[in-house]
Amino acid sequence: SSANTDTATHIYSTPGVYNVMLTITDTGGCVGYHTELSYITVSELPTASFTMNPTTATLFDPTIHFYDQSFYNIAAWSWDFGGLDSSDIQNPTYIFPEDTGTYNITLTVFNVIGCSSSVTETLKILGEFGIYVPNAFTPDGNGENDIFIPKGFGIVAKNYSFIIFDRWGEKIFESHDLEKGWDGTYKGKIVANDNYVWSISFTDFNGKKHLNKIGSVSILK
Repeated sequence: SSANTDTATHIYSTPGVYNVMLTITDTGGCVGYHTELSYITVSELPTASFTMNPTTATLFDPTIHFYDQSFYNIAAWSWDFGGLDSSDIQNPTYIFPEDTGTYNITLTVFNVIGCSSSVTETLKILGEFGIYVPNAFTPDGNGENDIFIPKGFGIVAKNYSFIIFDRWGEKIFESHDLEKGWDGTYKGKIVANDNYVWSISFTDFNGKKHLNKIGSVSILK
């Protein structure tokens, strides 16, 4: 565009490199010209973007690698790891606390003339869980291995179910208490040496349900 004033203002709405030409006319009608080549440079606005690996971690391995994906003349980076720490390198690695949680990761980038852009992504550090169910026990009253009970960690008490069936499918034991196992009896009597089927359902520390996990146990007397 153009203007017919001694001082002009123009808004450049498109990135690029622009020439500026000034034409002046004196009171006698003489005309002069001056051109500045590539006088105005309008940079692209920076756009912040990043990826992380893994996108969800566990407290057993809370190391996260961050990869900058920003574009348009990026000159500087500023990372915020959920308020826990920060970094100014392009592709940092951060070890989060060994605890579950949700963290907002923010990357702010700056281009060569100081314009900035920010983006925030959410990272989840999940809890671990594990469960072990023995395949045999000896309910002989000697104080060792008398109770058949699953053992684990990262399992919540709510909605826990542990059931024992005999070979004909009859339910002979049921517990909804993580601390209560089977003593090998049914209707007050020790059952026969045999294989029995167990079924367990539970919810882990992350809220995921594990339903009707099945196995077998042998009674040895």
